[in-house]
Amino acid sequence: MTTQRDTWELMQTWQYVLPPSRPDVQDLEVIRQQLAQVERSSQVGVLGSTPEFRDLLHELGFETVVVLERSANFLQAMSMLRVHANDELIMMGDWLETLPECENRFTVLLSDLTAGNIRYEDRRIFYDLVTQALKPRGVFIDKNLTNQAGLLTVQEIRSKYAAMPINLQTVNYFSCEAIFCSDLQREEEHIDTSVIYDRLGLELTGTRFERLLRDCQLVTPRNCLWYYGKAWTELERDYCRSLNLVSRQDLNEAQPYYRRAHQYVFERR
Repeated sequence: MTTQRDTWELMQTWQYVLPPSRPDVQDLEVIRQQLAQVERSSQVGVLGSTPEFRDLLHELGFETVVVLERSANFLQAMSMLRVHANDELIMMGDWLETLPECENRFTVLLSDLTAGNIRYEDRRIFYDLVTQALKPRGVFIDKNLTNQAGLLTVQEIRSKYAAMPINLQTVNYFSCEAIFCSDLQREEEHIDTSVIYDRLGLELTGTRFERLLRDCQLVTPRNCLWYYGKAWTELERDYCRSLNLVSRQDLNEAQPYYRRAHQYVFERR
């Protein structure tokens, strides 16, 4: 999960982040149904510090929840957003280093939009390590942004948001579409938020867009780096290649990632 910058150290205002950038009711219900028959004494894991996943696993009665996180500051911030304060096992470090310690450990591993943290050249080994961390018949549930529906042009973004009211939902949806779904990511084949904000500032002018771009940085700060921008047709072959696909579900139709991200359920063979 190593990136050129410690992106998650910059995430200090997560309370302003809304779905689809974090799990919603539909995402959690899919997980709830998939885990209905899983033995509660088995070990389950979360890639990252997602508070919704950690609360759900506790509420479902799982006795051992393992949180795999690289940023102590982000873990602390996410723990403060939780409903519950149950004991968890914390594994600190890069996933490429901690997952090898988890071979054949988990009956369930949960992930929400983690692919963008993984360098393209590390994707194959990362998902192989996910597979190895699962027990036989273990389940990996992952929300993944693939942008298969195509990227948006700046003109399309301008037309959509030119008269939008400024509120928390608008700012979040603008962050999703202007940062993570725009064709500005094509040039470098990754998302450097500082570069994209600078480009958007030149092309989206006027008081409303100035406000949107300013407030958007509460949701997605500058100086962050994510590995989105390559076509999914180039990346799909390395994605969970050793797992069986159980289901792939569209996100909520009203959300900006509809048809661009999906919730996948995989099972270890």
